[in-house]
Formats: sequence, structure tokens, C-alpha cells
Amino acid sequence: NFVLEDGVLVEGGENQKLVMSLLPAMAFYLGASQMSKYEGSQQGINWDNIGEGPFPFTYTLGMLTFDIALYIFLAWYLEQIVPADFGLQRK
Repeated sequence: NFVLEDGVLVEGGENQKLVMSLLPAMAFYLGASQMSKYEGSQQGINWDNIGEGPFPFTYTLGMLTFDIALYIFLAWYLEQIVPADFGLQRK
């Protein structure tokens, strides 16, 4: 169960957030939320604290990278399978 409080995702475990991060917009939201917390405390995200917290910023970067690879693969696969106006359909 996900609940937003002041624009921050307050409920949901790490695994739930990882699953929701399969949607790139959600992964970006979680990363932007994490960045705003660090920027609000005048600390910023740097190499010392990039892996801190219940859902670290490194998870966001990893999930965005995974999303890129997943959607490139899906685009390639569907391009091969879905019939087009010209050419032969591959099986």
C-alpha cells in the first residue's frame, strides 16, 4: 500500500519500491524525492551518502538503467514479432 505524504512515499517496503520502479516515471520520482531530501538538508547527494537510506539513490540509478535495457529489449522483440506493412514477419 503506497501513500504519499507531502510528496514523499511513506509506506511500502524496499521490494515494493523496486517493483514500482519498473515504471521509469516511478523510479525517477523516487530518485527525485531522495535528492530533494538531501538538498533540503544542504547536504546534497555525493559519493559518501549515495548508498544510504532505506531506498538508496543507487537503487534508483540501477533501476533506471535496468528500465532502459528492458524497454530496448522489448522494442527490439516487438519489432521482430509484430507484423508491419512491408517485409516478412520473423518467427
